[in-house]
Amino acid sequence: MKLYKRLAVILAGSVMAVGFSSTWAYYSDSQSIVNPFDTANSSIDLIEDFNPADTILPGETVDKKPYFVNTGDMDLVLRLQMNTWWEDKETGERLDSLRTDMIHLNYPQDFSENWVEIPKGSGTYYYTHILAGEGKEGSTTPYFLESLTLSPEASNDTHADDYSKGEFIVDFNAEAVSADEASLAVSGWELTPLTPGAGQLDWNHLLPIS
Repeated sequence: MKLYKRLAVILAGSVMAVGFSSTWAYYSDSQSIVNPFDTANSSIDLIEDFNPADTILPGETVDKKPYFVNTGDMDLVLRLQMNTWWEDKETGERLDSLRTDMIHLNYPQDFSENWVEIPKGSGTYYYTHILAGEGKEGSTTPYFLESLTLSPEASNDTHADDYSKGEFIVDFNAEAVSADEASLAVSGWELTPLTPGAGQLDWNHLLPIS
């Protein structure tokens, strides 16, 4: 029976970037917003139910439940780009030789009710609901992920790709826009009510017609 070292898995929520449209300042208190976390009106946090020190053996699953919270005053619409890769857990060097499909991302059962990928295959996901301001109902998204499973085929064999040396990174780059027609018209998101998939957005009626 083959013995494995435990393989480290990490979701790098700390490297998540949250950006607001460059035109955001026009619709806010300030004419120059560099860091949206510094404003009273706009702030999004990524919260994660996960132990970053967790390790995992081939075939095992660990819970990983990230979600987003609007901690500002303004109602927002949200989209995110998710990227995954392996890094050397000692040097931080990217390990392109390790296959990202060795980690299976398990999504919640209600994922399709809350997130839609536009366009398909792009890795860009839109939250289908308006993310209400802090203190209002709907100011928190449901989980984006449920758990991570390491493939039983992953190895620590020195003659093959050694996954025991790696950390698996799931990186979110999120962008938010004020939930109103004027902001969406200049957001650069290039969505219209007729864009494939846009019909699933509760805020479809706010999208510019052309």
